[in-house]
Amino acid sequence: MLLLDIIAAGQATAFDAVAATQAYIDTVPAEQVAQVAAYHEGQNWLNLASGVLAIVIFFVLLQIGFAKNLRDRFERSMPNWLARLPFIFVLILVATVLTFPLDYYVGFVREHAFDLATQDFGGWFGDYLTANAVGLAISSLSLWLLYALINWLKSSWWIVGAIGGGALVALLIMASPVYIAPLFNDYTPLEQGELRDGLEAIAAASGIPASDIVVYNASAQTTRLTANVSGLGSTVRIALGDTLLDQASEEEILSVMAHEIGHYVLGHTTRTIYFTVAILAFGFAFVHFSFGWANRRFGGSWSIRGIGDIAGLPLFLLLFTFYSTLLIPVQNNYVRWGEMEADAYGLEAARQPDGFATTALRISTYRKIEPSAIEEFLFHHHPSGRSRIERAMNWKAEQLALGADDQSTELALDRARSIFEESAQEDATE
Repeated sequence: MLLLDIIAAGQATAFDAVAATQAYIDTVPAEQVAQVAAYHEGQNWLNLASGVLAIVIFFVLLQIGFAKNLRDRFERSMPNWLARLPFIFVLILVATVLTFPLDYYVGFVREHAFDLATQDFGGWFGDYLTANAVGLAISSLSLWLLYALINWLKSSWWIVGAIGGGALVALLIMASPVYIAPLFNDYTPLEQGELRDGLEAIAAASGIPASDIVVYNASAQTTRLTANVSGLGSTVRIALGDTLLDQASEEEILSVMAHEIGHYVLGHTTRTIYFTVAILAFGFAFVHFSFGWANRRFGGSWSIRGIGDIAGLPLFLLLFTFYSTLLIPVQNNYVRWGEMEADAYGLEAARQPDGFATTALRISTYRKIEPSAIEEFLFHHHPSGRSRIERAMNWKAEQLALGADDQSTELALDRARSIFEESAQEDATE
């Protein structure tokens, strides 16, 4: 026992988690830090601009009489309850067209400017149309049912509506791997080999059926590392983007997938459904209790008969967008909390702290590695690169102190430096 204690003490002394963290951070070139900072800071403002633009669009559609005229046109030719469906469809379609310039800039122009996108305009626009067609169908039917609840339940619609929203999220999570994701990417089984064996071992130890492990062509859209464990119940699937396979080492891939498996094992999917119900309940309550005041204060020419009048949908969406925009920090912190839990699980499951650290560096090519505490609290939905590397190095130090024999005392600094050297060479070639 004394000999083991001496060995463990020596290992703990030899490995400095603080110095190791800084060594990894120091591999990131200053120009990379500046580029990612510019991307993220701009993205924060664009997220705010997106909410403001939606609010302006809905207000203008009310002010110019578009909403009331559209309602009257449909109600002249069909019953009120049926007229709501085409009204919702047209309104969302118009709003989508009006927000297209910003969507194009954010989703295509800016992503290419920062070397994060791979699609030409035709490919991007095709995916954009597909995503919006799916969204238009789902949102039209959902809002139609919600307005049926509003007119039926009157004062308690927002409670039942929130529960229904949670059920819809659960249904979409279950359906996504089978019906939605294949609209955008091709999925093929991961070939047999050491990597699949490692993933199956982690999945089996975590209680996940490992029969469905697939690769999808994420490189058709992006250069980002992507992976997920998606679905619910019988549709659960472990999916790796080909960008992860092409760019990352086996240690990094195992650490990423152990993290993703952690989301499933820790019940984050179920928890997110409950969180969605809570968010919707507060949001619908806000709309319910502020709608009448807003209509009286600003709606002299809007001709809205009440919250159950479909002509009031732009006001409904305006109020909910305002609420959602204010709630961005809450939602970001909720997601970041889950990411931190999955990080901890992933380290224990994969036991690849240096792979975890270098993965954090790879992600730092598009996520700010050292945001301020305020910026991280308000705008970041994932832990910073520094905090993730610190977690990995502290975990490694703890394992070494316990006498672990499967943890290297060497850092993967050569791998870390190569991440940015490869990026610089690609930029020079272009």
